[in-house]
Amino acid sequence: GQATALTPRYSPDYKSHVYLSYVQGNPRIYVYDIGTGQQRLVTQSRNPTFAPRWSPDGRWILYSMAVGGNTDIYRVSSAGGGQSRRLTTDPGIDVGGSFSPDGRQIVFESDRSGGQQCYVMNADGSGQRRISFFGGRCATPEWSPRGDQIAFTNAGNFKMGVMSPTGGSVRTLTDGWQDEAPTWSPNGRIIQFFRTERGSGRTGLWQVDLTGRNLRRLRTPVDASDPAWGPVLP
Repeated sequence: GQATALTPRYSPDYKSHVYLSYVQGNPRIYVYDIGTGQQRLVTQSRNPTFAPRWSPDGRWILYSMAVGGNTDIYRVSSAGGGQSRRLTTDPGIDVGGSFSPDGRQIVFESDRSGGQQCYVMNADGSGQRRISFFGGRCATPEWSPRGDQIAFTNAGNFKMGVMSPTGGSVRTLTDGWQDEAPTWSPNGRIIQFFRTERGSGRTGLWQVDLTGRNLRRLRTPVDASDPAWGPVLP
């Protein structure tokens, strides 16, 4: 199409992906079937909408939406046509949202404490609790496929980090100028992200393993950002 398309994410079965598109100026979330080339509308709004994400069983799409100056996380059926359910209600900005592999919990980013930090809640929105206390700011959290770690952007110095689901064992993996938006490899050993170059503002895709030693750039014909690693092919 002719509209801007952003933040694609592969479905758990690798047969489709969800993305955000600004058709006629309004944000809409679509699911695109790779095999047939058909797309279906999941939800639309005139309010700013961000970062659609799949549930592990493929039944739900998480997304963030700003209404009246307050941004919250919502859940909607991936089949489309259903009503969205609001999962967060605190004043401030609640964004992101990444399911644990078993689908029982969601990690997300919020500034309800006065700065960007990472929180975990149950899949129905209950039991919200802060997990990041390492002295910096925590953003764009993503649960690992194994469920044992959460990757995040240290929004204080824009470096990639990992921590346990309870917020412990924090480790920094990169030392770039501006690294953000981690996504896990299917085996949970490598993190992909995008880096913005100092001065030029150009963006590119990078990978680093969990040791933090093996860093490499993925060459792309033009600037690239917001990577999303697909599941293992059957």
